[in-house]
Amino acid sequence: MWALAFVLAVLIFLFSPFVGFELIFFIDAIGLDMFAMLIEVQLLVTFGLFFDRVKTVFGNINRQMMRWDSNYFIPEMRTIREFPPIIIHAVPSIMVLPLLVTVIVLKAFVDLPYP
Repeated sequence: MWALAFVLAVLIFLFSPFVGFELIFFIDAIGLDMFAMLIEVQLLVTFGLFFDRVKTVFGNINRQMMRWDSNYFIPEMRTIREFPPIIIHAVPSIMVLPLLVTVIVLKAFVDLPYP
């Protein structure tokens, strides 16, 4: 959280006309390359923590989908290179959509014997 606060504070300093002079003196004191490195490290930490949390959430969703949907799996990259259409199995419940569309279209245009 402190990394995000630091990035926001620097952005406020950059866009504030009253604080800009102090920031210029600070950058002059430590050097532009050191200041850029400080900003880069803070951004890496902030986005690293964010993507770590996102990866955890999507990992949990992936485990749940593998339990619930029998057609859902994520193929390996080698398999995708050999047979690209297999990637549609990585989208949850996409195998059911063509069947539903077919039934709806047939029911609309063809008089089917079932209700």
